[in-house]
Amino acid sequence: MIKKITIGLITIIILFLAGYAYSAQLEKERIELRVKSLAGHNLFLLVTTYQEIESKFSNETFNRESVSNIEDKLVEVKAYSIVADSIVGNDYLQTITSRFQDIFAHLEKSHTKMDLSKEQIQELVEIKSMMKELIDVIYQTYYDKSNDEGGSAELNIKDFSKVESLQKKITEYYNQINKKS
Repeated sequence: MIKKITIGLITIIILFLAGYAYSAQLEKERIELRVKSLAGHNLFLLVTTYQEIESKFSNETFNRESVSNIEDKLVEVKAYSIVADSIVGNDYLQTITSRFQDIFAHLEKSHTKMDLSKEQIQELVEIKSMMKELIDVIYQTYYDKSNDEGGSAELNIKDFSKVESLQKKITEYYNQINKKS
């Protein structure tokens, strides 16, 4: 009789623990899905806003107002970058956005007349190229390549070398144009 009660209690405890473990696993999967969704949404907004900025180089005559509009867009990008960076555990996207903000602040200060100089046009071409490269790097680094649909954010990124390299390139570019001033 005591054996049957002991076996019954052990069975109940095992079933309870199994149910708890199953429930905890489901909750973990729900949380991971929410975080992945949040990361994916912010990466999408980040990329589309950078694409908007990049398109301004070819669709508008470039002037102070254009630069001001881009600076406003970069404030949005900074918010998306902060969320994405906090999810993956670094600050690369924030740093890159901050550097782009510095570059456009420099452009706004140096752009005093209506016509762009050859040097300023070359700067715009270089900035546009770096933004295009950044968009490509975001897709290569921050998205899950095993997902057939291509829109799933990667939460466990192992290789940030392309992002680090681009961050360094943008910083060097900023330092270079800042020395000219």
